[in-house]
Order: sequence, then C-alpha cells, then structure tokens
Amino acid sequence: MTLRFGTAGLRGPVGEGPGCMNVPVVVRTTAGLAAWLIEQGSGGGTVVVGRDARTGSAEFFDAAAEVLAAAGFDVVALPRPLPTPVTAYAVRALDAVAGVQITASHNPAADNGYKVYLAGGAQLVSPADREIEAAIDAAPPAADVPRAPVSASGGELVDRYLERVASLPRSTYRNLRSA
Repeated sequence: MTLRFGTAGLRGPVGEGPGCMNVPVVVRTTAGLAAWLIEQGSGGGTVVVGRDARTGSAEFFDAAAEVLAAAGFDVVALPRPLPTPVTAYAVRALDAVAGVQITASHNPAADNGYKVYLAGGAQLVSPADREIEAAIDAAPPAADVPRAPVSASGGELVDRYLERVASLPRSTYRNLRSA
C-alpha cells in the first residue's frame, strides 16, 4: 500500500516501504511535485521548504529541498524547525509557486508527513492532489532522482512572520458558553 494524499499532503508512520514516511517516499513525492509544477508552467520558480522537529523531519526536509533544487527550482529552505504557518506565510510573502512543510500536524508522534502549499499559500486541494499523485506514480525510483545540495536560508522571513503576528489585533476572550 502506497501513501496517498489526504488533507493537503501525505501522513503516515515513519518506517520502511511505500506505505510509510521515509526518505525514498519523500524523494519520489518531491520528484512528482516538481514534475507537476513544471507541467503547470511554474518551473524555475521559488519553492519554500520548512519542517517541524518530529522524527525524520530533518532528513525529509533535506531530501525535499535537494530534489527541488536539482529540478531547477529556487529553493528557500527555512533555517530551523518552525510551525507550519511560517511556511504558508513564506509562500505568500515570496510569491512562491509552492511550499512543502515536513510535518504530521496533529497525527500521532510516531508519524510524519509532507504538506503541500500552492501559490498564494493555499493548501493543496483537488484536482491538483490527484494530478500530483499521478506524477509521483510516474516518477523514477528514488535512487535515480537527482539531488543538489541546498543551504538553509529564510531567516529574515521568520523575523517578518513574527513581526506580522505581533502586529495583529488582540481580542479579549469571552466565555462562549455564556454567549
């Protein structure tokens, strides 16, 4: 059984084989995403890659960034484990063609995942998810997918994100049960 896209990406237990999250699955998924982006006319555009601190996130982050770089994309690799909204913000702020966040969000701690954002910072939706899955199915074996080294960047984006969040209006909380 192969992992399939669910809510904006892949999620599953970290382990071996195509039904788990591992480096070969991330490499092939990223190769499929890159092929789909190129087919959509977004080749060479900026793609933001972020990660959380879950098991495997650093290795999956490196794999995704390196595959995108080798495919000719301008990769902005966020500098450290960060919350998912930072990647969505960075996609919008940089007018990027896509973003990848390595995270399993609210899934069990033994899981990890691969969340995709499209241009504008919107989460992946149908029919793009099925089109990307078809491109993943057509991708070569992970060992045959080119990879190129990527250096972390994007530290200034984190600062801009924090400034933006700090500038949002604060509200007073009320007891919704009494409303």
